[in-house]
Amino acid sequence: MTEFLRTSTLPAIVKTRDSLTKEQQENYFKTLADVDPINYIGYVTPSALFFQFGKTDGYPTEEKANLYAEKASHPKLVKFYDAGHALNDEAKRERAAWLREQIGIGKLNFNRKSDRSTTIQTHSD
Repeated sequence: MTEFLRTSTLPAIVKTRDSLTKEQQENYFKTLADVDPINYIGYVTPSALFFQFGKTDGYPTEEKANLYAEKASHPKLVKFYDAGHALNDEAKRERAAWLREQIGIGKLNFNRKSDRSTTIQTHSD
């Protein structure tokens, strides 16, 4: 994540970076480097992980997403979707099903609330 913040050309990131002095930027990046998820993702074993990435998201790139996934412990599942950062309904359904399998929640019913969101309800089997 620190590398992304240093090099991103996304307008919001550039604006934030430009609002800081060079010294403030370096302090910020140094502080973030200590908690960058890439440094810890390999230590979550034996927890199962499900990485979901949007192909049209500005970050992470597919290359960086694969780097996170490679460093992660097992078991893991990695999926890319034709979506941006918020992902899409397919990703939400797959996430809900995966969570159901992992934690044993009841049967899932998907109800459309609006064009922008999906409501997921659980029921005992």
